Amino acid sequence: MSESPGLNGQPPLAEGVRVTLVPLTVVAERGEYILGDPAVGRFFAVPEIALRVIDGLRAGMTVGQSGEHASTEDARVDGLDVARLLLRAGFVAEIDGRPVPRADGTTPPRPLHPVMARAGRMVFSLPAMVGYALLLLLVLVTFVLRPGLRPGFESLFIDPRPALSFAVLFGLAVGTGMLHELCHWWAARSLGVPARIRFGRRLYIPVFETDVSGLWSLPARLRYGTFLAGMAFDVLLLAAAVGTRLAWSLGVLDVPPWVLRVMGVLVAMKVFDLMFQGLVFLRTDLYAVMITALGGRNLAKVSRLRLKRFLRLAKAAERAELAAAHPRDLEISRWYTVVYLAGLIWAVWFFKTWFYPSSYVVMSWMGETLVRASPTGAHWWQAAVVGTLVSTNIAWPIAVFARERIVLRRERHA
Repeated sequence: MSESPGLNGQPPLAEGVRVTLVPLTVVAERGEYILGDPAVGRFFAVPEIALRVIDGLRAGMTVGQSGEHASTEDARVDGLDVARLLLRAGFVAEIDGRPVPRADGTTPPRPLHPVMARAGRMVFSLPAMVGYALLLLLVLVTFVLRPGLRPGFESLFIDPRPALSFAVLFGLAVGTGMLHELCHWWAARSLGVPARIRFGRRLYIPVFETDVSGLWSLPARLRYGTFLAGMAFDVLLLAAAVGTRLAWSLGVLDVPPWVLRVMGVLVAMKVFDLMFQGLVFLRTDLYAVMITALGGRNLAKVSRLRLKRFLRLAKAAERAELAAAHPRDLEISRWYTVVYLAGLIWAVWFFKTWFYPSSYVVMSWMGETLVRASPTGAHWWQAAVVGTLVSTNIAWPIAVFARERIVLRRERHA
């Protein structure tokens, strides 16, 4: 009888043992099945024959018996091979009654309050998304009819003092960015899907991001609301800011000047944020919508591997990974690789033309001011505040990159 040795204290697998699986979801999609554990957000596409092995294991059959149960005259299945894959994926809870330790120690989150869950499903439903789209269209019409309300770069500087302008801009960016992600979190949790907000990056651009991998446990039509939830918040905030400025310009609303300046900052920021979502090569919210609509799985990585192969930079392992990629990703990447390459060229241009020069100028000004000015003067403190905020934009993606390397190294040695 063949046997697979236990790893990290796990009981060994063998054809004669019985396996208990963690609660798994199965979603049929485009001729295959998405099997996964929504509690940890880990999902895999498997053929129907693997599901028959899983059915056998759930029915109390041994590993060997489940393979026989799934086999047909035309196809023989090795139940032990399937059990090994389930074990590596973390989908096995017990082997012959002996618990299998979870390497990540993840536990399912507490359910969202029923009232909050119902509200989330309503706010991020398909009819609501249509309403947000119409609201965005109304904002664009307003920009056409009232050019003075359009966002401008100068709107970002609400005060002659650079430190105050940068502080307000940074505070609004972080605050509204977190609220954007909380909408993703709320939409996912209202569907019973785990979600976790964390620091992230898109190349060298610092971002907040919400891990909603558990959405793969749901049919595709139910995923769109969560993917679009953050943009819905941005549209609402943009509409409120534009509406406030429009009402003031028409004499309908009387607000202090500083409120109008803050509204101007929000208009500029939210227009930029919504335009940023169109950069799908950066794996934005619209990228998630796109791959769901097209049936992709890991399109960004497959496109990157295809591009490296074209440039003769792919290693043997990467070429093998590309050859084994999902057929749908391979099909879509034929044209998406062009989009991906164009996006990388734009990112290099933006870094060279705007990101690096602006950061260099600000940091140079900060350094000279801190050295020459007196710590008791206003200029010294303005330079310290501005330098701290700009340094955050530089240090943030570097720290995230370092974390990604550490995680990747651990996975390779696991």
